[in-house]
Amino acid sequence: MNKNSIKPWLALLLLAVGATTRFDLTLIARVPASELIAFGSLPFVLRGVPFGRFSHRIWPVVGILALWALGILISDFVNGFSMGRFLRGFAKPVWCLLWMLFFICVIYRDFRALLWYPAGTVLAALQNYFLPQAWTIDAIQEGGYSAAAYGITPIISATALFFALQVYAKSRILAAFCLLVSMLALIWFEAPRSSIAIYALDILIILYIAWTRRRGGKVLRLTWGKLAGFGALGLLAVWVIFAFYVYAASQGWLGELQRGKLLSQSNTVFGDSPLGLILGGRTAVFGAILAILDKPFLGYGSWMGITLSEYYFDAVSYVGTDANELARLTEMGGGATPGHSIIFGVWMENGLLAAIGVLGIAGIVLKEFIAVIQRDSRIAPLLILFGTSFMWAFFFSPFGTNHRLMVGLFLAFHVMAFHRLQPQGQVPEMRARAR
Repeated sequence: MNKNSIKPWLALLLLAVGATTRFDLTLIARVPASELIAFGSLPFVLRGVPFGRFSHRIWPVVGILALWALGILISDFVNGFSMGRFLRGFAKPVWCLLWMLFFICVIYRDFRALLWYPAGTVLAALQNYFLPQAWTIDAIQEGGYSAAAYGITPIISATALFFALQVYAKSRILAAFCLLVSMLALIWFEAPRSSIAIYALDILIILYIAWTRRRGGKVLRLTWGKLAGFGALGLLAVWVIFAFYVYAASQGWLGELQRGKLLSQSNTVFGDSPLGLILGGRTAVFGAILAILDKPFLGYGSWMGITLSEYYFDAVSYVGTDANELARLTEMGGGATPGHSIIFGVWMENGLLAAIGVLGIAGIVLKEFIAVIQRDSRIAPLLILFGTSFMWAFFFSPFGTNHRLMVGLFLAFHVMAFHRLQPQGQVPEMRARAR
């Protein structure tokens, strides 16, 4: 076989996995068909993978996932065991483990097969828009912000990532331009601000990689001083983006919808400061923190957030959220749920032990994210987008089916020590196997 070719069956498998990420089935909870395909293929793709070589890195990761699972078990047992809720909660670490095993097999055989996954997500995004599932059909048909968030944004994001990956090896600048075009398209369609901000950060990261490669592609050795400096620069960049957003939105440059959201979410005790917009837009996160303060060690049990709406209303009261938000909650029947955050949602439901496990996973994701920025990779745009999306969700979005895949992918790269064994991210055993 030509050493530059990708095995057709592996490419087709990743294409199928990507294409079915938005076709959901209900098996106790939402299960995308992509997970059934990926996990169903494990008996075949696991063959021949020398897990003994990676065992010293696999077992610590399994231990972190087991800690998360143990926290779920203890929390649910103490809070009145419900098999249905327990299985839905327990599936999170188990599904992350299965995704990790799947991606270890893919990376070992040929990491370039991952290039076919984004191609499949383009098909999935189109299916989601034209043949939406039950949980998105109402949002897409509603039009306006909901249609942009659930229908248009996935198409733009998947297409941008696909083209960025195609050109990345030849031109990092051109890949950044692909993401810039998609960001402008998201602004035009008044997509969620978080998606726009994530793309802005991804563009800056890719431009930084392009700059380091022009300096000879040297690996940046991080020290505590350099990390502090990068942290300060990151905060400055976030502040500049925030200031630009406030000015542009207030002037109506981003559309009337974004102007209205800014005015509504600025009407808190903190005004239009970063903290004010965060608490105004993510009051549910503050509600989760209030719930955690009342029960920090054992939590309330898996999927019990829906019973904790009083903490959401307490958060609304403390923050001073706009009255329009209260009217919206009244129309919904007051069924507001605190959470909307991976770490605070897990801590609230399953207690401190589970939260420590999730923090350990986040540490691995961050470590691999920094590694890809330091050493670059043919699939860097995919990992950068996944990394920034996960870090945002870690604090400000609930744990969804896509995050199970993201976590599994980063854990697999960690187990394979992918970005540390070769400057361009190809481990020796993969190169030998390709021949």
